[in-house]
Amino acid sequence: SQLQDVIAYVARTYPAREALRFGSLNENLLSSLPEECRRYLSPTWAKLIFTPSRLPPPPTDVLSSYELKPLEDADFDEVLRTSTGHRSIRTLKASSNTAAYPIQPFNPISPASHPHAWTFLSREGSISTLYVHPEHRGKGLAKATLRQELLRAFKDRTFVTAEVNPANDISLRLCTAMGAQRDGEWKVVWVQVALAGWRWQ
Repeated sequence: SQLQDVIAYVARTYPAREALRFGSLNENLLSSLPEECRRYLSPTWAKLIFTPSRLPPPPTDVLSSYELKPLEDADFDEVLRTSTGHRSIRTLKASSNTAAYPIQPFNPISPASHPHAWTFLSREGSISTLYVHPEHRGKGLAKATLRQELLRAFKDRTFVTAEVNPANDISLRLCTAMGAQRDGEWKVVWVQVALAGWRWQ
């Protein structure tokens, strides 16, 4: 298969590399990967699809209290600190993002405000991170930052995707409220493949 050809090519081209990780792999392709070469296999995640025509109106109550804009350089460390997955500042800065900063009266001696929520979009066009600080949840910030990031993405894309654990009801409800549709046949996994056995194929 083409997937096996890719793995064999990487294994031969990079002999020092021990493993290769695939993200968002359609679960139907797992049959191409023998179980003995799988170092890690994630649970199955649902694939959701956002389209411009289904995007809801903006939450005006949030917009009156927050400024939605790209993350300031000084705040990327906070994204890393709250992230549950592997991230680097370099890859984060290469990704489109929207953060919600509280609007404060101008005061030149007061400390700068920090974002209460943010959403990141991967280069592949998938929502990769959505986070709201616990003390600011329930204000609509997740919907506001997600909607703003989707609007930006739709300037160049006809759809945006998200991967959600089917057991995560909160995330599923959020995405559905933002117009996402779930394709029951499109399910994905993350898998890490050991390369040693592929170098002679």
